[in-house]
Amino acid sequence: MEMYYVATQERSVLVPAVDKAEAWIAGHELLHRIHAQLSEQTDLDLPVEVQTVRLATADEIANWILEEEARRVDKTELQADHHVL
Repeated sequence: MEMYYVATQERSVLVPAVDKAEAWIAGHELLHRIHAQLSEQTDLDLPVEVQTVRLATADEIANWILEEEARRVDKTELQADHHVL
């Protein structure tokens, strides 16, 4: 399984997949969820038009790993702060 970069004009995600077709499906579903959350927050109907599906570069994967670790740390700190109250 490889990591694929899937993008619309506004957003991009990395998804694990066997091939481009599987990556398109997984990426479209994930981007649709992201756009749905943004639509709720902004009252805008954001279309999901996948424009790019390709293998992710090593730098993109490394950056994604760092972002995921940062999110986990932030979530842990938020939970720790919440327990202090």
